[in-house]
Amino acid sequence: RFAWRAWAFPVYFVLASCAFVAVRTMWPEAPDLMVNLLRFSAAFLLGMSVYAWRDRIPLHALPVIAVIALPGWFVMGDHPAAEIAMNIAMAAGLFWLAFVRGGVPTFSRLPDWSYGLYIWHYPVFQIVWYVGYGRSEGMMAAVGIPLAVSFAAVSWHLIERPALTQKNAFGHWLGDRFQTRSGQEEGEAK
Repeated sequence: RFAWRAWAFPVYFVLASCAFVAVRTMWPEAPDLMVNLLRFSAAFLLGMSVYAWRDRIPLHALPVIAVIALPGWFVMGDHPAAEIAMNIAMAAGLFWLAFVRGGVPTFSRLPDWSYGLYIWHYPVFQIVWYVGYGRSEGMMAAVGIPLAVSFAAVSWHLIERPALTQKNAFGHWLGDRFQTRSGQEEGEAK
């Protein structure tokens, strides 16, 4: 219980980020598994920190955070800390785009394509790379992002949303099956 308090997430984010930078700078031949574990841990902990502190982070501060972190990314170049600065800038910018109010259009009204994007981004980007459009980061993003979002949208509308509408009915059906089975077992035991 102690480790999961809201203030712990930013601490874990800083620790994971420092560990990532330390491993990348002091152990260049570190196994990819370790490097990626630290890289993705830092990114996930950043998201967890934002979620845990969502009620306390003022939306108007997010563009300021992005504007401060973005030049850090460029100035640091290939240094591993540049990736951390980029993650902070991207997170601040994306959350601001998603939730800012006051006449500015937001993405918060879009359907929940996040799970489909999580599932489909990897195979889509692998195919984009395989067919030859992934030779530069810009081309990979220009081709891969719209395709991955399209797959996520189709997945949401044809699979996920229809499945979610059946969630309660399936839960009741499953519950009835277990109650019937446990009732039969009790009757046989007597």
